[in-house]
Amino acid sequence: MGYNTISLGDRIFTARSDKKLKQSDVCIRLGISQSAYSKIESGKIDITVSLLYDLSLIFDVSMMWLLGESIITGLSVNECLEMEKYKNYLISKRK
Repeated sequence: MGYNTISLGDRIFTARSDKKLKQSDVCIRLGISQSAYSKIESGKIDITVSLLYDLSLIFDVSMMWLLGESIITGLSVNECLEMEKYKNYLISKRK
């Protein structure tokens, strides 16, 4: 079984695209410039845990998924996103 080696920036891009958000939408919510955000998605700068957490909330994915949970599980990005959605659905049913 092959492992998924998608970078953090690629995962952030995928999660943003899945939510159909523009970079500018995310920048406004984070309070950062579009230039800074573009560097995050391109992997040119490191991000803090706090920013990682904020991104996970905006995109409704876990921090572990953004960090590369699929590398551990061997699942594709889309499979991980589907698992996150299903997990969130199950959690919402508890409330």
